[in-house]
Amino acid sequence: MKITYIYHSGFLVESADAYYIFDYYRADFPVTDADKPVYVFVSHRHPDHYNPYVFEILREKKVRRMTGIISYDIKPRNYTSHMEGVEIIAAEPDKEYTLDNGALVRTLRSTDKGVAYVVTFDDGGVPRSVYHAGDLNDWVWEGEDDRVNKWMTGSYRRYLTAVEGMHFDAVMVPVDSRQGDDMFRGIEYLLEKVKADAVYPMHYWDKPEVIMQFAGKYPQYADIIRYTEDRMDRYSVIEDKNPREIVLLRGSGCVYKKCTFCDYYSDSGKDEDVNYMINRAALSQVTGKYGNIEIINSGSVFELDKRTIELIKKRCAECMIHTIHFEAHYLYNNRIEDLRREFADFELKMKLGLESFDYDFREKILHKGIPEKDPEVISRNFDEANFLFGIRGQTEDGMRKDIELGLANFERICINIMCANSTGIKPCKSVIKKFVRNIYPEYKDNERVDILINNTDFGVGD
Repeated sequence: MKITYIYHSGFLVESADAYYIFDYYRADFPVTDADKPVYVFVSHRHPDHYNPYVFEILREKKVRRMTGIISYDIKPRNYTSHMEGVEIIAAEPDKEYTLDNGALVRTLRSTDKGVAYVVTFDDGGVPRSVYHAGDLNDWVWEGEDDRVNKWMTGSYRRYLTAVEGMHFDAVMVPVDSRQGDDMFRGIEYLLEKVKADAVYPMHYWDKPEVIMQFAGKYPQYADIIRYTEDRMDRYSVIEDKNPREIVLLRGSGCVYKKCTFCDYYSDSGKDEDVNYMINRAALSQVTGKYGNIEIINSGSVFELDKRTIELIKKRCAECMIHTIHFEAHYLYNNRIEDLRREFADFELKMKLGLESFDYDFREKILHKGIPEKDPEVISRNFDEANFLFGIRGQTEDGMRKDIELGLANFERICINIMCANSTGIKPCKSVIKKFVRNIYPEYKDNERVDILINNTDFGVGD
């Protein structure tokens, strides 16, 4: 199961055989498999939860099967032309519905309009259960009549008895900053009554800082709170060559920042608490499947915060992982031995972003900041290396030489094909064509060579 925050209270939940969209308001979302059925849940008629244009977006994505589970407070006369031809289930409170893929939908009465949803479904043989609150919340307001606020709290707690004691893979719950000191009342009570593997705050009106405030005030939930504003894919499994898990973490940012081709450092932040929350969520997905993990960030491992470093050691030990792959810029060359000692309980594999052995190309065009020319010296503290191909000025002979020297001096290499980004270095179609036609066939099955035609081919990033 993969959960993507869309915007406001909108989420996309993807299982092995279906998509579930909740309370779409605005922004795009990654429905990429048009053959999977899509189930669109609308909790109530407020426009920040009900935007029927979502069905038009799905048509544009060539989705063949879509079903709307629409709250009863949205009457058929309020359906729009975007909903024509869509199967509609009118969801009433305190009811159960079975979707055509076997998923079970339960509804709860809301303290505002409409309903909340509990959806239980099969995810490739794994049972899943998610809760989306809609506007079911303890809507206590400063200045409101005390009797109204007491009624609100009582109603909220009464309605939640329907899920008390349940376990959810994920819950999506309002944390509305407009409530001031009362904004955590609803989520706090819910988490006292249910068990959740992941908690996604929502409805915070573009003020994501409330997520960190909640995590700080309720540290007992810090491990399960998700920073919904982070939309990166941060975990994947590489199944073919050198099978391993891979995790994309977030650090303080590349300290070098002079490479002319790179804009990855934009995935960074100076708030260590936010970074740690993002990293904790990514590392929580690690299973130890192969005992082998690659941990990357947009920069070097040395730019991860100390808590994240400690969590990496703890999580890898828990999952019985024996080998960890890190990446570092050459400027950290003299700190690698200390890192190896710090991770003495693991076999550490250090990867260098080398890009090319051609000194003039590497330093005058790419500005990599690697002063050495001797391959043996460059590789002394590194086990693996990244190379970058597909840029004007590169030749087939030059690319072949880089590969040969790479395999002679490193245990493994990774070839990255230049992709368009925001920098002034652009992909060169003719160079890429030469690589794909003449070089790729020779190395595509080499167990020591990873080849990324697209920079997300490992399954992480955006």
